[in-house]
Amino acid sequence: MRRFVLPLVLIGLATSGRAQAAHDAAWDSVGTMLGAAPTLTGGYVRYDLPRRDLRVMVAGVRIATVIAGDGWLGFHGAPGSATLMGDLVVVARELPALERELIAGGLEFTSVHSRLVGESPRVMYVHVLGHGAATTMARVLDRALARTGTPRPVTPSASPPLTADTAIVFAALGEHGSGAGNVARVSVALVHGPVTLKGEVLPVELAATSLINVQFVSPSRVVASGDIAATERQLEPVIRALVHGGLTVTAVHAQLSGESPRVLSTHFWGDGPPATVLAVLRQVLDAARTAAP
Repeated sequence: MRRFVLPLVLIGLATSGRAQAAHDAAWDSVGTMLGAAPTLTGGYVRYDLPRRDLRVMVAGVRIATVIAGDGWLGFHGAPGSATLMGDLVVVARELPALERELIAGGLEFTSVHSRLVGESPRVMYVHVLGHGAATTMARVLDRALARTGTPRPVTPSASPPLTADTAIVFAALGEHGSGAGNVARVSVALVHGPVTLKGEVLPVELAATSLINVQFVSPSRVVASGDIAATERQLEPVIRALVHGGLTVTAVHAQLSGESPRVLSTHFWGDGPPATVLAVLRQVLDAARTAAP
């Protein structure tokens, strides 16, 4: 019997290798349709679709694309049966045609909103949600994106030299993150426990991660924008901490539909001295943690 062990192992490895190759090829096909390369991150496959074509200004400041135009799509599960969610970034004139294509293709959009205050041009985020074969949903998304000015295919972009004072941001928030150019970024999970949708456990990075972006305008001024993902119990303390601290709540919405626990996203905008803005954001994180179940 021993002589049969090696061939069976080899057959198993070959079968596994073919399955993995088919799996990878499916995500490459989705990427070809979307015009973006797939990246496996946080338990899901991500496609970034930045609006580098837009020059977004607020109060005399050009807002970094990572803040004002960071479109993306994420797929979780097998290519043949995946959950889709993400943000499509549009200007106002592109919105009606995009919405028609999504609905015609059987996809949902769970929210339409702005993240900034007084920006020009006005930028809207459309949260999409879908379930099914990844390639089928990608065809719908391809048609929808074609109704916008989203640059495709997405070409690699060299990271600009780091000028943001990331050390100040990370120390103030008590969280480590990343930085590129004049922007420091921190992501943190404030929702404890799994988030389930139709019996499927979604990665926290996809369904319930809070993101804070801090753009340095000068040593004495930053602008900040982001998304605090929280449960219903955490929502009111988060909003109060933002507003009492002088930041503006720009949107409150759900990204999913029928998830458990319910996760709500609060978008904010801030403009002021670094120490002041960062102190408020730390209070927001502390408030969310204190209110967590």
